[in-house]
Amino acid sequence: MAVKKRLHDMRGRQANMLRLAAFDIEALVHMLFYRLLVFFGIVYGAAMLLSFAYAPLGGLIKPLTVLVWILFTPQIYETAKVFALTSSGGLAFGRFNKEHVYVMKAKYGKSSSFLLLIPYVTLLLWAAGFLAMLAWWNL
Repeated sequence: MAVKKRLHDMRGRQANMLRLAAFDIEALVHMLFYRLLVFFGIVYGAAMLLSFAYAPLGGLIKPLTVLVWILFTPQIYETAKVFALTSSGGLAFGRFNKEHVYVMKAKYGKSSSFLLLIPYVTLLLWAAGFLAMLAWWNL
């Protein structure tokens, strides 16, 4: 009979989101906003449905839209970053040594410099859309 050996993860329990703070702040922000987005997304959907039946609840829709938009921002950034990472074969945002990067560029002719801009351009467009939405509401 084989004895199961449990491995101890030095980073802590997987359910403990704050363990990410020690080694990856970006992942912590992503997970924190994601978990909040799940809760507020349900609240947002319920408020929208209830506002059809009870019109005064319509006043909650704009603030909840702003909240959901802000909570969704890290998800947009991470999606654009993963797109750049996979499109470059790991060169953009990857943590390769200089020799590996040189071989990848020489062998495949890949350059990741323009792909490094994709997440930031995406965030810029996302922020512009947010400002346009706010301007449209104030008309």
